[in-house]
Parts: sequence; C-alpha cells; structure tokens
Amino acid sequence: MKRFWLFSLFLVILLFPESVQASLLVVDKNGEVTWKVLALESGLEIPDRGELQVKDIAYSQVDPNAQISLYREGDRFQLKVASGGDENNLDVTDIKTEVVEIEERPQTQRIKIGILEDKFSIEQKGIIALTSYPINIDPDTAHLSVTTDSGVKFISVLPIDAVSAVMRSKILSSLNEKKHIFLEESEGREPSYLIEGEKKINVFNVFDYSVAVKAVVSASTGEILSVDQPAWLKVLGFLFT
Repeated sequence: MKRFWLFSLFLVILLFPESVQASLLVVDKNGEVTWKVLALESGLEIPDRGELQVKDIAYSQVDPNAQISLYREGDRFQLKVASGGDENNLDVTDIKTEVVEIEERPQTQRIKIGILEDKFSIEQKGIIALTSYPINIDPDTAHLSVTTDSGVKFISVLPIDAVSAVMRSKILSSLNEKKHIFLEESEGREPSYLIEGEKKINVFNVFDYSVAVKAVVSASTGEILSVDQPAWLKVLGFLFT
C-alpha cells in the first residue's frame, strides 16, 4: 500500500509540478510524520485553485526513529524517509515550494526545508539559508544536521537566530534584498552562516550612509566568528554608534 501511494505521489509531482503548493512532508509538534499531496477532484480537467484540497496519504504511522534526508544525486534532488529497515525515496527536483515543513513546537519555530536556486534551503520567517550540503532531519527532536565533506554536523543555531545575533550586535542594520544567507563549513570545519548585508551609519546627524558588511556566525554555538567590513569602519565606527 505504501508503494502504491508513493507511486501516486510521484505521478502528481511529475504531471502537475506547478500545482504542488503544500509541503510534501509535514513533521508535527509531536514528531509524527505525514505525507501530503494535492488531490485533483475534477477529473481530467485543469482544476481551479478552489478545487484543490490537501489530503494525507500513506505515511501517517511512522517509526519514532524515522529519519528524513534531502540530498542530491547527480543533477536530481531526492527526499528519503528511512524507518527501521524500510526506506522510501522520492525525486523532488521539480517541486516549486518547500519539501518538508516542521511545525512549530515549544523549543522550535516553524521551519520550511526545500530547494531554491539549485541549492537546499532552510527558511524561517522569511529568512532563507542556502546550502550545498544534504540536510538531515530528526522528526522526534526537530534537530537538523548537514552532511559535509568532513562528516555530519549538527545545526544547533537556526537561520533566524544567526541573523538576530548580528542585528543585536549592530554589525548589520539590514540583510541583502533577497534575505538569503549561506550555510557553509568554515576553515575549522565548523558549520557556519555567511550573512551579507548593510550597516547604516548616521554621519553627524546630517545624513545616513550604508556600508556593505559580511559576518560569519557559527551554526553550532551562535558565536560571531568574523566580520568583513571596511578598515575605516573598524577604526572610526565608534563615532557613528
């Protein structure tokens, strides 16, 4: 039965990739995993948006130790759900929205994980972290990790928290226009966010001047590892704070 529903899901993605507007996989606040798919109710005709509804399928009962992975195989993106000795894989390359949604729970804000600009994406409240590394999800704890060249690295600090750190420290006043940051591995093999934006300084209460600044924040501890800014701002920045 599972294979039948997964095959049905694959057909929906293949035939109607633009119609998939909800997450394929949802992890609720209790750690339970549910496959979801948009079901067409109007036969073979192209349905209006109002004729689409979300229906749960096939994977509502999952081993508590199930693991979810989003990875790349050649030029294709794959979603894997492994539970005990059972493993299901789905090609999600053509999905135009988030692939996995982790619902809000006391210790974690809502997280959407998907594919954007040929990379994996982790989104929180409009802040999007892009990475080339495969993403692993533990549904029970909502913990994330990435698989880098040096091994599996746990992501203890999520994108919204990394951005909040540089804003509170007044290193940046605003992010780049797209609100994209980048999850990479630093030279010390530590997962970290590269955050690019601008610092707005008020010049003697006469006018505002914006300076491009980059900051690197540890995805493990939240520590600000480095700041790339003009030399003059390092020396004279105290005059404009």
